[in-house]
Amino acid sequence: MIYFFIIAVLFFFIYLYDIGIFGIGKIYAITFILMLLVLTAGLSYRVGIDAMRYSEDFVYEPNLFELSTFDFAESKSDPLWIFFSSIFRTMSDNFMYLHLVHAIIINSCIFYFIYKYSTKPFTCITIYFLSFYLFFNFETLRESLAVAVFLFSYKSLRDKKWLKYYTISIIVFFIHSSASFVFFIPLLIRIMQIKNWIPIVLIGGGIFILGRNINEIVLNVLPMLSLNERMLYKLGVYFGRDEIGVSVVVLLKNVVLPITVLAFDKFILKSKSEFTPVTKLFLLLGVVSMVIPVVDRLLNYLIVFYIVHLTNSIFKIADLFELRVVKMNVLLMLIFYFTFGPIAWLFTIDDRISEYNYNRYFPYSFYPLNDEYETREMFYKNGS
Repeated sequence: MIYFFIIAVLFFFIYLYDIGIFGIGKIYAITFILMLLVLTAGLSYRVGIDAMRYSEDFVYEPNLFELSTFDFAESKSDPLWIFFSSIFRTMSDNFMYLHLVHAIIINSCIFYFIYKYSTKPFTCITIYFLSFYLFFNFETLRESLAVAVFLFSYKSLRDKKWLKYYTISIIVFFIHSSASFVFFIPLLIRIMQIKNWIPIVLIGGGIFILGRNINEIVLNVLPMLSLNERMLYKLGVYFGRDEIGVSVVVLLKNVVLPITVLAFDKFILKSKSEFTPVTKLFLLLGVVSMVIPVVDRLLNYLIVFYIVHLTNSIFKIADLFELRVVKMNVLLMLIFYFTFGPIAWLFTIDDRISEYNYNRYFPYSFYPLNDEYETREMFYKNGS
């Protein structure tokens, strides 16, 4: 199975490069992992429920010559995604080419950011692979492309170069409209830097208590707004998601783990990361996401920053131990702890078809074999 092979290779490189002192060929090892992840996603066939929908809808996308008469306002997709897909629609009706280039773009952007900002890139890549690689490469393809492009705004955000930051933000917004959130990130980050947490706790607590009412108010107000059909549809889907409630997986992923990272920094390492304000924002939105499910989607724009902070912190914990074998064992336990939430979700049962969620991705199928699996097709037909 390709997934287990990738995990084995990643653990080998962690021991060789992140824990060990072996320095030869590090960039080639990173490139090899990048190629593995790109080809696994780009050559997949009917893996991931959203990717299956994208594949079937692809033949209805306009090609470049049809864009001049295409009604962008009524489309469920955003303008730059439509333009992106139209390039490949002009060349072929086969979705594989778009998916392959999409995998190259998003994974290259994420790997570049990890290589630049993480002190231990293979550990960080492993957490990425175990946490949200499947989600980004086989589900939310449009949003993951927006997230990947948004990574290039970080330096501008950190250095307060607002013209460049908001230029990138506008581009990201036209890839996926959920990126309207990124226009508010500078303000939210500024709030997270306030030493007095009482106002933040009060705001977060208030939203948590009123979460269900906020959802209902938004759904009642939407029909009164002068928005086009595409925006009404998207907002209705997001705020209408019937997932309100504290599940163990959501609580662990969005609340307990960020608290653990911040506690590591404050009480064990006694240091602060440049990504600390982002992790605090991730935590605040994670609490809110338990009662307003749409907020969980906004966390995608912060997740790469968060796992870089997470990796740098847990490796400092592992470095407290001198023996490499002990250090590796401690590191593996920490990796498992911080990726338990996403992994546990794979082994939860989807109530609509009474099957485990891992069937969305296992077994793996690829071109040119084009194998189809009954359980996965059931997920697709039942709108899971």
